[in-house]
Amino acid sequence: MTVSIAQVADLDGVDQWQAVEEQSVPFDQPGLLADPLEETTSMFTAVRRSERHDWYLGCEGEDVLGNGMLNYPLLDNLENGQWVSFTLRGPRPAGPYRPTARCRRR
Repeated sequence: MTVSIAQVADLDGVDQWQAVEEQSVPFDQPGLLADPLEETTSMFTAVRRSERHDWYLGCEGEDVLGNGMLNYPLLDNLENGQWVSFTLRGPRPAGPYRPTARCRRR
């Protein structure tokens, strides 16, 4: 299995990113639903001055396996960031799984 990670560059990518959210969030966080597509699209297209969000898809060939987002501040706490990702249930071990990491810029 060869997985490639690609940055989301357009609204088609946002649709794929959202599809992972819609399947994964209710499983990984029982009682919650993914944000609506309109809210996700708005977040992707918004110009933000205080923080940056980089969106990613993990794929095997044409199949999307998961998504991820790197969030980091632009005004203060500049050395901090956060990575949040979800993986579809099929390509991962059974059970809830939500890797989250804190990052530091160098």
